[in-house]
Amino acid sequence: MPRPASGKRERLAEAAAELVRTRGLDGATIAVIAERAKVPPGSVFYYLPSKEAIADAAVDAVAAARAQGIEQWSAAPSPQERLTAYLDAAATNAKDVAASGNAGTLAASLRASAPDAAARAAKIVTDTVEWAAEQFVEVGFSAQAANARALHLVTGIEGAGQLAHALADPTPLEREAAHLSRWVANSRSNA
Repeated sequence: MPRPASGKRERLAEAAAELVRTRGLDGATIAVIAERAKVPPGSVFYYLPSKEAIADAAVDAVAAARAQGIEQWSAAPSPQERLTAYLDAAATNAKDVAASGNAGTLAASLRASAPDAAARAAKIVTDTVEWAAEQFVEVGFSAQAANARALHLVTGIEGAGQLAHALADPTPLEREAAHLSRWVANSRSNA
C-alpha cells in the first residue's frame, strides 16, 4: 500500500503540468520535474513511472485547478457575476498563463505524443464551455444561443491565453478578459 503523499504527488503533478505546457512531454524529464517539485528524482519514478503517467498528472493538475475555479466562480450570486469571476480569474492569472500556458496549451502540446491525455485536457475546456452555457441559460438565453455565447467566451479566453503564452506577454489575455467582461455585463436575453 502506498504511503501518504504529503503533498509530494501534487507538487510533482504541478511541476509536470508546467513543464508539459512549456516544453512538451519530451521536455518534462524526471530530473527537471524533481528539481521544480523540490523532491528527490526517485520520488518522480515512484509517482510518475512513465511518460503517460507524467501526461496524466499534468492534465490532472490543470483539471483540479479548473474545477476549483469553477466551484469558486459558481459561488457568485448572479450568472453575470459568475462569468465575470471567471474572466477576472483569467486576467489575474495572465502572467502565469503567459509563462506556462493554459488548458488549451496543454491539450495542444499533448496532441501528438499522448492523445488520450490531450483529449482529457481538451475536456477541461469543453467542461468550461458547458459551465458558461449554463450561466447564459440562467440569464435567459435559449440553449442554442447560450452555447454559442459560451463558446465565444471560452474561445476568447483560451485563445488569448495561448497567444499570451506564445508571445510571453500577458497583455492579450488581460485585454480580452476586460473586453469580454464588458460584453458579459451587457448580456441581456431578448427572449
